[in-house]
Amino acid sequence: MYIKYTEINAWLVIILGIHFVVNVVVTADTPGIETSETQVGITQGRTAILPCMIHNEDPYVKVIWKDKDGRTLSRNENVLVDRRKYSVFHPFPNEWNLHIKHVRDTDDGRYTCSTSSTPVQSRIVVLRVDVPPRILNSGTIDVKEDERLDVVCNVTGTPKPTITWYKGDEVMPYVTGETMTVNHAQRKHAGQYKCTADNGVEPSATETFVVDVLYAPKVSALERRILQYKYKDAVIECQVSANPEGKVSWFKNGKELYGNWKYKIVGYQQVDESWINMLTVGMLEKRDYGEYVCFAVNEVGNDSAVITVAELTTPAAPTTKEIPVRRTTQKVSKTSASYIPRSTTPPLNGNQENLVEVPDSSKSLSSTLSNNICLLVCIVCMTIISTKIMTLI
Repeated sequence: MYIKYTEINAWLVIILGIHFVVNVVVTADTPGIETSETQVGITQGRTAILPCMIHNEDPYVKVIWKDKDGRTLSRNENVLVDRRKYSVFHPFPNEWNLHIKHVRDTDDGRYTCSTSSTPVQSRIVVLRVDVPPRILNSGTIDVKEDERLDVVCNVTGTPKPTITWYKGDEVMPYVTGETMTVNHAQRKHAGQYKCTADNGVEPSATETFVVDVLYAPKVSALERRILQYKYKDAVIECQVSANPEGKVSWFKNGKELYGNWKYKIVGYQQVDESWINMLTVGMLEKRDYGEYVCFAVNEVGNDSAVITVAELTTPAAPTTKEIPVRRTTQKVSKTSASYIPRSTTPPLNGNQENLVEVPDSSKSLSSTLSNNICLLVCIVCMTIISTKIMTLI
C-alpha cells in the first residue's frame, strides 16, 4: 500500500508491516531557485530589499527567509517576527523579496532564502549596511610637561573611515590612524586639535580635542636688589609662568606676608600668559629691610625667587678742597701768602661765627705800593720847598 506524504515530498512505503521512509525526487515540476550569492548595500536608516526569485508553480512549496543567525523570519508572505521591521513582497509569482525597514549596522550579515522542497534549494543574500562615520569621544586632555601625550579619536563607520588630523587649521600629514602621539609633550604642543573621519557615506564627522600642557611654576625677579630711603614705599615685583596658574605668596624671615596697611599684594597678567605679582611695602623702617621671597606653587611643582631691599642713605656733605696760591715776596712788605683754604660750598647752616678772615695778598701789595708812592711825592715836595727857601735866603 502506498500513501503519498505531500508535505515532505517523500513516499511512505509499508511492506509486510515494516515502515520505511524513503526520500525520492518528486515527479512533479521541481522548484528552481537562483543559487548565486547576491550582495545588497544600503545606507543606515533606509529600507533594504533582499531579492529572491523562485521558478516553481507547486502550491505546496513554501519560500522561507532566515536571518544571519538562522532564525526563521517568514514563510511565504507570513512574517513570523517583528512585522514592523520585516515584510515579504510577492509582486510576481516567482518573486519573494524580503524588506527590512530602518536598517542598522546590527542588521548587517548573510540572509538565506530557501524552499521547503526536497532537495532544499537556497539562495544567499549578503546585506551590507553602510554607516556614516561617527566619533565617539572629544573634550580636553591634560598632560604634564615631558610626559607622553596620546589623543585618541574613537571612530566607527562602515566602510572603515579614513582619519585626518589637524592642529588649528593646519593639516598634520605625518599623523595617521586613530591615535595622535607625542612622546615628550612640550608647551608648544598645547592647543586645539581636530579629528575628521570620512568613508564616502554622508555626512563625514569632525570632533575637537583641546590639549592642555601642565608645567611647574617658573619664578624670576624683575630686580634682585632694590634701594630705597627710609620712610618711603618699596615696590617689589616677580614674574611667574605656570600652568595651572597656582598660588603666589610672599615671605620675609620665613613668615608669610598678607595684605594690610603695611603690605599691598596685587597681580596682573602679561601678554605672554605669564603673571606679574607685586608687593608694596609702605613706610620702610629698619626692620623692613632685608630679603623677600616670592614663592609660587601648583599641582605640578613650585619655584621661588629672592629680592633684597636695602636702605638708600643721604649723600655726605661736600669735602673742603685746598686751593694752592702762588708764593710771592715784596720788599716793601713783610706779608707773604702760602696757601689759602677755601670751601667749595657755603656752610650748610649759614653760621658765620666760625669763619676766619684771611688777608688778601693782592690787596696788601696794592696798599704798600700806594703808600710808597705817597711817601716819594712828599719827599720830592719837601726837596722843592727846601730849595726855594735856600734861594730866598
